[in-house]
Parts: sequence; structure tokens; C-alpha cells
Amino acid sequence: MSAPHQMLRDVLAERHLSQAQLAEMTGRDRPWVSRVLSGKYPIGPSFALDLEAALGIRAEYWCRLQADWSVQQERDRRAR
Repeated sequence: MSAPHQMLRDVLAERHLSQAQLAEMTGRDRPWVSRVLSGKYPIGPSFALDLEAALGIRAEYWCRLQADWSVQQERDRRAR
């Protein structure tokens, strides 16, 4: 399972978009976008809607991806 932030990084790479460009497209500041892309912040519903508007990828996709990732991370944590 791919991490949501990695999937977003892949989308940006495929579209030749920088973090700065994504920040501008979503109305977020660069440090905030950087934290999302490094996995420090999750992709929540608000940012998912911003991504939908900026990239044309439905917000539900990003929210499901984040939820699935979060559940898997918790499963892994409990298994230790």
C-alpha cells in the first residue's frame, strides 16, 4: 500500500509540478504543503477538496487513501 503523501508526490512528478506550484494552486503556503508531502501532515478533507480543484482527482480518492493508510499504520503499530 502506498502512502498518500507518496501518491501525491508521484502525481506531481508525472505532471511536472513543484511543491511551490501545488501550494499556489491550492492556496496553501509552501511549508504546509511540504509537511503534507513529507508525510508529517495527513491529507484531510479540506486539502482533499483543494487537490480535487487543483488536480482534478476526486477528494474521496484522497480521503480513502489517507484512511486506509492510517488504519494500516495503526495495525502495524499494534502488531509490534
